[in-house]
Parts: sequence; C-alpha cells; structure tokens
Amino acid sequence: MLKKYLQLVELYESIINLLLSTLYIFKFKAKKNKATNKCIQILGNGPSLMNDIEDVMRINNCKNDLMVVNNFATSPLYEELKPNLYCIVDKAYFSSNTDPRVKKVVQYVTDSMLTKTTWPLKLIIPNSSKNSLFHKELLQNKNISFIFFPNRPIIGGNFRVNSYLYKLNLANPLFQNVLIAALFITLKIGYKEIILWGADHSWHEDFILGIDNCIYTPDKHFYDEDVAQTSKAFKHCNADGTPLTVYEEFSTLARAFKIYHDLEYFAKKSGCTIINKSSKTWIDAFKRT
Repeated sequence: MLKKYLQLVELYESIINLLLSTLYIFKFKAKKNKATNKCIQILGNGPSLMNDIEDVMRINNCKNDLMVVNNFATSPLYEELKPNLYCIVDKAYFSSNTDPRVKKVVQYVTDSMLTKTTWPLKLIIPNSSKNSLFHKELLQNKNISFIFFPNRPIIGGNFRVNSYLYKLNLANPLFQNVLIAALFITLKIGYKEIILWGADHSWHEDFILGIDNCIYTPDKHFYDEDVAQTSKAFKHCNADGTPLTVYEEFSTLARAFKIYHDLEYFAKKSGCTIINKSSKTWIDAFKRT
C-alpha cells in the first residue's frame, strides 16, 4: 500500500514539474564553459577532507580540474591547491539582510578570495547574485571571472522525467546544499568523471534536541581548528526564523539524499561516472572506492 502511494506521489510531482518547466527556459551556457579535462575533483567541506587531503593532492598532481565550495577560501589549502573552479549558491552570501554573524563570515570569505587568489579562477554563482555586494567586491580581483547560472528548481518527481528536463535545459534539481549544485553544474559543463571528497553529510549524528524541543548541532568543517567544538552549535530554523521540527529536518535530509540518486541517474545518461572517495560519507548514490 505504501509503495503504491509513494508511486502516485512521484507521478503527481512529475506532472507538476513538467508543467513548471514549460513556464521558463533554463539556459546554462555549457558550450562556452566546456570541460578542459575529462575529470574533475569536487571538494566538500566535511571534516573527512583532512583525512583524505594527501590523496586529493596526489590526484590533483595529475592536473585534473578542481572545484571548491562555500568557505574554502578561508583555508590554507586554498592557496596550496589553487582550484580553478569555485561554486557558491547560498543566498546568505548575496543578501544584504543577513545577521551580523553571517555577515562576518561572508566578509571573511570575500577578503580571503580577494587577497589570496593569484591564479585564474572561475566563480560559479546564481544569476540572482549579479550586482550583489559580494559580486561587486570580488570584481576588484582580475584573476576572478564569473559564470552565472539560472536557478529553476524542480522538487521530487521521477528520475527519468527529471533527467529529461535537465538534458533539455528546462530545469535543475533543488540546490538544497552546495554539493548538489556543484555536481549538477559539472555535469552540465560536460565532465566524464567526477570525484567527490569531504562529502560527509553526517550532520544527523550530532543532532541534539534541546529542552526547548529545538534541534541544535555543531557546524563542523574540515578547516575548523577543533571539529568537535560544541560551542559553535546552532539552532535549526526555517527561513522565517521559526524552529524546524524533527520530522521537517529529517524530511529535508531525505530529500537531499534522494536528489543524489537523481543526479546519479542523470550522470549515467550523460556518460559520466561519479565516484565518492570520501573516507566518511552517508551518500549512498554514487560509486565508492
């Protein structure tokens, strides 16, 4: 009974996605940004990256393309690895209405990219970020060029239908996190092998339900001095500031993990292999080594 119900839900989602895709045309300029190599490495910011960095550097010596995400520029590894692609999709980087803590982080990333980037770098950001303060400040560094992409998400639906929409440039998956965006964009650029590192996705292991029935978790990244430091714990909230319930939080996680299976199907249809080399990971959609 449950299986049939879920199949009906998926069918309904696919119909909605097809209708939505007719309302706009997704134009990602992949022809102007073709892959220079067949292989690319994408570095997530999960704590496991520090365990794997020697392997990353060994493969990087083979001159594969390298993409980093979010706050990577604040790490000493940024200048050492010299990535040629950088992906950011979080609205907090481009919004003028963020709280003081977020503003401080964004400014730290901006300053790091401005002062450290002495090699050619393509920064991949949404169309909506054009003329944001983040964009304008980074224009000061002539080594940084920009690739803008539209964000026309579809949610749920059948893998086959979604893959068809992606191929025709009619839609993209919901960029629930930056790794989803990085994977989709590298697929659209035309890479034939994508290697993932630092894709832990193990946030749920650290969830704490407070006495106020709100979920708290430490925000861990490979570049933290102490990844076990719990003083960085933050409350999980919706965009309007209301706390996320436990079922909402796990539903959100489930949707993200499903999107990875969606991308794996699209990758196979595109003739691309995605390999998850993260020494710790909860993503089960991709080949592991």
